[in-house]
Amino acid sequence: MASPIQKNSGSDATSIKNQLQLLDKLDSSNKFMKACLFNLIIYMNDAQRTDYFKEITAHLIKQFPCRIFFIEKVENPTKDELELKITTDVNENNRGLNCDHIYIRASEKNLYRVPTLILPLFVPDLEIYTIWGEDPTLENPILPYFEKLAKKLVFDAKGVEDLQEFTRNILKRIESSSSEIVDMTWARINGWREVLSQTYDSPERLEQLETAHSIKITYHQPHDCQALHSSTKAIYLQGWIASSLGWKFESKQQKEGHLILKYSSSKGNHSIELIPGNNPFFLAEEILEIEVTGPNDYQCTFKRQNKQKVEVHAFNQYQCELPFILLMPTLETGKNLIQQMIYLKVSHHYHSLIRLLSSINWSK
Repeated sequence: MASPIQKNSGSDATSIKNQLQLLDKLDSSNKFMKACLFNLIIYMNDAQRTDYFKEITAHLIKQFPCRIFFIEKVENPTKDELELKITTDVNENNRGLNCDHIYIRASEKNLYRVPTLILPLFVPDLEIYTIWGEDPTLENPILPYFEKLAKKLVFDAKGVEDLQEFTRNILKRIESSSSEIVDMTWARINGWREVLSQTYDSPERLEQLETAHSIKITYHQPHDCQALHSSTKAIYLQGWIASSLGWKFESKQQKEGHLILKYSSSKGNHSIELIPGNNPFFLAEEILEIEVTGPNDYQCTFKRQNKQKVEVHAFNQYQCELPFILLMPTLETGKNLIQQMIYLKVSHHYHSLIRLLSSINWSK
């Protein structure tokens, strides 16, 4: 539910504040309560992802009403655009609490004006969080400004062309940035990290993973999706497994559309194979199945039953365990999304993963 949208094609922050005050009066007359716990900036340069980012904010404001600034860079504009739209959305699941949404569309020529425009519109004394919808290692005139202001920079880069260069630059940014950094691809594999951690939860079971000869990871690759882009989550997941176990990268090869990575450790040699699959029930990049094999005919399979359930079945030459189901936290549930974006700090496991990925040439 929203109050009528106010439009302003100019760049007068005072007039925008006046419009916000008018909306406050309108909401007050409708017996809605204004609420704001923090300021949230969302930047995107791809209009096709607008619905995706609105879905993210919908999850957030169910529990955390905030003032949201949507900034969209207009590609191939017909004129030098700088357009603003203001609305107040009411969260009916939150007892009528509402929060302001400020939409800004700017051509590249006018992008530099955005920080000065919205600075007076931040709710004073509240923290600022930034969700960056493109590669944060690319030059952008407004990113340094928001990075200095934000407590946390959450980046959600799709379609990174050079993964090695990207991860190298992310390492530099982690060392130099004043903001905490959250990689949404890392956040998206949290469910699988939880499932694997729950399965290999004792020294004996962890050794079964440490000594594995082969790990096969099948992921959903739509027919119209580029191979590298759809395998990013699988690459992150295998990198977390390898770096957490202390495996050393040896080589990489492509075979029949599969990406095979060879590792070594004091436990022996290990192979991780990334296999494209197809299941339209899931989104692109989603992990569909993991198969671990090792000594003594050990095998453990993890199969997605639906978006939140994984069937686990393990056996070896001595015993066969009954299959069991583990629940998988996903970013589609508001609680886990908020934990990853707001509460949790990036662990040393993420740093180890990025260091490993930065050492591999993914373009060959």
